[in-house]
Amino acid sequence: MLNVLSVVFPIFLVIFLGYLCVRRGLVSATTVGEMGRYVMYLALPAVIVKTLIGLPLDDLFNLRYLLAYLLTSASVMVVGYWLLSKTGAQTKLDSAVMVTGMVVPNSAFIGYPIMLQMMDSPPVSGFAMALIIENLCILPACFILMDYHAITTQTGLRQRLLGVAKRTVKNPLLIAIVIGVVGNVSSLPVPDVIHQALSLLAPSAVAVALFVIGGSLASVVVKETRWAPLSLTMVGKLIVQPLIALMLMSWLLPGEPELTMTLVVITAVPMLSIYAIIGEVYSRRTFCATAQLTTTVASLVTIPLMLSIAHWWLAAA
Repeated sequence: MLNVLSVVFPIFLVIFLGYLCVRRGLVSATTVGEMGRYVMYLALPAVIVKTLIGLPLDDLFNLRYLLAYLLTSASVMVVGYWLLSKTGAQTKLDSAVMVTGMVVPNSAFIGYPIMLQMMDSPPVSGFAMALIIENLCILPACFILMDYHAITTQTGLRQRLLGVAKRTVKNPLLIAIVIGVVGNVSSLPVPDVIHQALSLLAPSAVAVALFVIGGSLASVVVKETRWAPLSLTMVGKLIVQPLIALMLMSWLLPGEPELTMTLVVITAVPMLSIYAIIGEVYSRRTFCATAQLTTTVASLVTIPLMLSIAHWWLAAA
């Protein structure tokens, strides 16, 4: 547990520095937003392209890993939505918003840095495959579910689905994955100038991403909210999803501890960074902003706990 804390604590320290800088006015919220775009459109794509071009294709398309992540998120989403909507305490739209917070992690800004800190030779292919599942399967399914229950007479379902598809194909991380895979398959040599540029951009992704998370949380104001659904969302995201991922990986990919730890890390981190923005779209900003802040704070305890459980599980296997 102490070893895991020594890995996680510096990461949250950088997040806190971002929070403190924005709260004290050293960095503006606008600047943080621009830094976030730098990470999403330049730094992280550089990491992905640089890594995928040199990976064996078998490592990039591990069907058992992809299936484990897909089944993990689908089970949490289906069972969570069914339980929440059947209790009668939540509307179906509220239930859809809550399960989105449970199943879509902040893998790029928090999961990836933790993965790099934890492992000497982290399987970045596991991170890339997770992005594929999140952006092609999980996130579109969540948007479809939320849009279905928020649909109005002015906006048809077809237009909503087209909007989801457009957001997906414009995702810079997915575009980077496609470029990396095409470069890998074609075996075209990367010019030295491009390789050097990627090598300069890639190392900046971790520190800037963590700073952006903290700066983004600085503008979140915790208001009175429904603490029961908030607690359910936190437990589903921080505890239930990583535990299911651990069990499925142990079943589908025994003897692959690094990939197993990668998926546990990704599923154990808080929800995606735009969760509060999603809440704004569906008139649930107060709940989503509060959930994002409290879940991020709680993850300082739950992430080391989940990783310690995973270490114990793998050692006992």
